[in-house]
Formats: sequence, C-alpha cells, structure tokens
Amino acid sequence: MYPRAFDYTAPETLGAVVEAAARPGARLLAGGASLVPMLKLRLVAPELLVDLRRVPGLDEITTDGATVRIGAMATHAAVAAAAPVREGAAALAAAAALVGDVAVRYQGTVCGALAHADSVADEPGPALALAARLVVRSAAGERTIPAEEFFVDAFTTSAEPGDVVTAVEVPVARPGQGSAYHKIGRRGPGADYPVAGAAAWVEMGDAGVTGARVALTGASTKATLLAAVAEALVGTDGSDAAIESAVAGAADGVPILGDVHGSEDYKRYLVPIVAARALRMARDAARA
Repeated sequence: MYPRAFDYTAPETLGAVVEAAARPGARLLAGGASLVPMLKLRLVAPELLVDLRRVPGLDEITTDGATVRIGAMATHAAVAAAAPVREGAAALAAAAALVGDVAVRYQGTVCGALAHADSVADEPGPALALAARLVVRSAAGERTIPAEEFFVDAFTTSAEPGDVVTAVEVPVARPGQGSAYHKIGRRGPGADYPVAGAAAWVEMGDAGVTGARVALTGASTKATLLAAVAEALVGTDGSDAAIESAVAGAADGVPILGDVHGSEDYKRYLVPIVAARALRMARDAARA
C-alpha cells in the first residue's frame, strides 16, 4: 500500500525545522523506521513531512562528564557503540543494541523511538530508569521534559504540537552506580520487540542499596516505573534474596496487556523475572 500524498521538506537549520513543525498537519521524520511503515499502512496521514537529516550536528553523541547528550539523529547502532553511553548509561546502550534488526538499528534513531512512544519499544524503559530528560525545541524556545513526565500512554507523550525533540540527556553513572536492561523478546532473549523487558539503575553503598529505579516495557500501555520495587529494595543488602523479595509483587497495580505474543497472565508472570534479572545485572555493575 502507498501512503497518502503529502508535502515534504528537509530544512538545513534547526530553526527552519521548528518553523516547519509548527505548520498544521506536520510530522517529523528522523530515522523513519517506525513512521514509514505507518505511512504505508495509512495509519498516519500527515500533510507535511519534515525531514531532520540535513540539520548538522543532530547525530552527535557528547558528554561533559556529568551528562551524556544524544542528538535527535543518532541511530540505535551509534548509541549502542558509543563509549560515553556504554560507560555512563549502560542500560540505554544495551537496549539500543537489541532494537529490531541490523537494518533498523542503522536507520532508526533513539530520540525518534522515544518520541514515538511505542509501548513495546526497548529504549523508553532505560530512559525512565536512568532519569533521562528529553530536550524539546519549539517556537516558544527550548525546555527539558523528564522522561517520567514524557510518556503518557501508548504512542502518546506530553510533547505539544510543534515541539521538536532535539536530544535526550542522561546522567552519567558515578562510582557505585550501575544500570542494565534485560528483555524476553518475541523470539527469545535477543532482538525483536520485548514481550516483557526491564531496565534497572542501582546505587550501592557500604551498607547496601542506597538508590534504585526499575522500569517496565513491553507488557503495559507504556513504559512504567515500578516504584514499589525500588522502594522495597533500597535499604537492603542488595542480595539475590533481597531482589527476589522486592520484585515479588512487581506487576501489582500495573495494567498488563495480553496480545498474540503473550497472554496477560503470562506477561504478569514475566514481569518479576525480567525485573530481577535487570536488577542483579545493575547491582553487579555498581559493585564492579
């Protein structure tokens, strides 16, 4: 099937992108790994497609030692391979390495995936666990939106019409902190969409766990922080037994959606499993 007719523009400055994005019916194109199939299926029908690829610098991945900044056109493959991300935001690098297949990872972008907000995407979970911030530009100026406030529902974010996500910023892990991502995919533990996945960030002190965040993806309507799990883990010694106890009710109060890849009961069964595995990996990284 072919998409409905639309106008196309590829501005060469961010200011021109923002101006074009403010036009009624405009839709932004970054990597296009998700948008192009939706266009072909006529699930979306924009009046104008605004391509970001000609804006210089949007593919950069930089760090100032405290924050890793990932530009809007940085691909999954580039993020997975970037030393600042692997060393400072390991959960996001791990998730980026598991997105789709090789073609998708070299075409699609991390910021595009976050802005798309698919409930079964890999990277929104790490964005939540790592306390990432989305950098958004509009005609009114630039602002940042915490990931916890950004994801509203499936394919729905708190971004407003005319907003352009220009980057995602992630705090760099300090000594004693570690993060990880683990998923059970539709074809096993490797690539493809997660049936259930979890990202975890853990901070270890001399007496045990001093901080934790864990986020679920793939099994609910959106990427979701499992606050009760983190609260149950903080203050413990971080042992395997403590983690198993903390995740025992991980799916409680979380809307779990069954589909052709797993029933609600099956996904509810998987949630504590993937959460525990991600937490153990993050704990071990924090201790390293």
